[in-house]
Amino acid sequence: NNLFGLATTKGVVVCKPTYDYIYSKDDDTGLIKVQKNSKYGFLNSNGKLVVAPQYDYVFSFDDESGLIKVQKNSNYGFFNPKTFKEVTPCIYSYIYSLDDGLYKVEIGNKTGFLNKDGSVFKKPE
Repeated sequence: NNLFGLATTKGVVVCKPTYDYIYSKDDDTGLIKVQKNSKYGFLNSNGKLVVAPQYDYVFSFDDESGLIKVQKNSNYGFFNPKTFKEVTPCIYSYIYSLDDGLYKVEIGNKTGFLNKDGSVFKKPE
């Protein structure tokens, strides 16, 4: 049915064909990005679903912070690939990476800053 799944090199199915697309495994995180019904989620390296497809977009695996920028409902946040949790909720209209180890965030015309771990350094005002 034009769906994708995963199998070992020996042909053992570890993930039944249920996804519209499966991307290559990221070597740094071991996660595999999947797409279903125009939403993105993640499988672990064993093919087990660890984050259901819920994001409108998942940006390329991020900088040295180890976080992944994600988009949901036209807003941005951060996902931690080690804990499989959204560490920064998708409430920001945009997130910019700065050279000094912070992220600049915007909510409408209000500006704030996040630490490299995704926590709030200065609330948007």
